[in-house]
Order: sequence, then C-alpha cells, then structure tokens
Amino acid sequence: MVEKDTFHSSLTQIPLPEIMITIEHFKVPGRLTITHGGIEKKIFFEDKFVTFAASNVDDDRLGEFLIREGKIKQIDYDNSVELLKKTNKRQGQIFVDLGCLTPQELFWAVKAQVKEIVLSLFLWTDGEVKFTPGDFVKEEKIKLRAHIREIILEGIKRIQNPRRLVSYIGGKDMPITVAPDALERMEKVDLGPEYYDVYNLVDGKKTCEQLATESTRSNAETVRVLYTLIVFGALKRATDTK
Repeated sequence: MVEKDTFHSSLTQIPLPEIMITIEHFKVPGRLTITHGGIEKKIFFEDKFVTFAASNVDDDRLGEFLIREGKIKQIDYDNSVELLKKTNKRQGQIFVDLGCLTPQELFWAVKAQVKEIVLSLFLWTDGEVKFTPGDFVKEEKIKLRAHIREIILEGIKRIQNPRRLVSYIGGKDMPITVAPDALERMEKVDLGPEYYDVYNLVDGKKTCEQLATESTRSNAETVRVLYTLIVFGALKRATDTK
C-alpha cells in the first residue's frame, strides 16, 4: 500500500512547535519525518501524545545514549554489537540479557532516548518536513506517551537564541494581541508564573520589543514566553487577527 502524505513543508516556513500544535489539534495519528543534509529523524504521534521517535544518527542510538548517561560501559556496548550480528534481538533486550540493565532500567532508557531525539529537533533551523497519517508503532512495547504540549514547552526552552524566537514571532515590531479565551488556553498547560507576568503586559497594541522592554523578566525569557503563548493560542500576532 502506498503511503499518502497529508502535509509537506519546511522548518524555514513553519517552525516545529507550530507544526506539532497543529498535529495535537487534529489528533491524527501518524509520523512526522524531518530531513536535512542526509540526517533523518521521525516523531510518531497517537491522539495528543508523542509516542516514539527514530533517527539515523549514530549518536541517537540507544547504546550511545546509555554510554553518555553513564548507564553502561564501552565493553557492554561492544558486546551488544557482537550479539546484534548473531541474533534478531533488539539492543535493549541484549543489554538486559547481559545484565547491564534491569527491565525497569530499559523501560526508562528507551523513553529517555526517544524524548531526547524529539527535543533535539527543536534546535534545527532548517529541514524538509512531511507528515504521514497512520499507526506506525503498534509493535513497539515501550512508548513515550508524552503530551505534545509538554514536549513543545520543553522544546522551546531549549532554543537559546532569542533572535530566532523573535523571527518566529514575526519580528521585534510585531504587535501582540490577546485571544478571547487566553486564560482558558493557558490553564490547559502547566505554566510557571513568568507566563502570567508577561501575559499581563499584553494590551493588544504593544510590540514584541516594547513588551520585552517593559517586562521584569530578561529579554530572552520574555521573548520565549511570548512565542510559547502564541503557539498555544493564548496570544496572537497582530497579522493573525486580520
């Protein structure tokens, strides 16, 4: 059966947080594939959750992740690679068989590895994007099951360049307005006090730069909060209301 993609774009056209919030809104199960320079990473969705992720980058593999986290030693990894060549087992199960991990530790490791692959994509500024509907992870025994909004919240925090977030907002001169159901939307996410502090400054006329100047928070934090609330629909760009 030929798979049918329902969405094609690029990260230069639509930032990842806005792509993911759209997927959350429509609750369509499927696979989001992002490619750039020969690197391919995939995020899998079910309902309002990120359930799994995959990558063709060696450093994203389970064994490399476990070494970085100090959960296994290099000799354990090397032994697992030899057994991978001889068996049809997954590397995680081999680590359990070797006594390197308990089943509970494997469960944690896979979920943590999957989450790290997803969060790494928030640092990408370019890449071709396609979304393919379908249930692609039925056979996976360990699923992340992280709420899309929680992943977005954490992912945006990883973007350390405030200029990039300003560009996502639409520029420093972009006026920011309040959505009619802003507080209701904010209550759906576990937000800290900084989000409400910045939200209370928005009057529908002030620009991104003016809000950053008036905020008691740092410019970088204020811009991050503004963009996050735009993604969640509590705030809007002036251009979005026309």
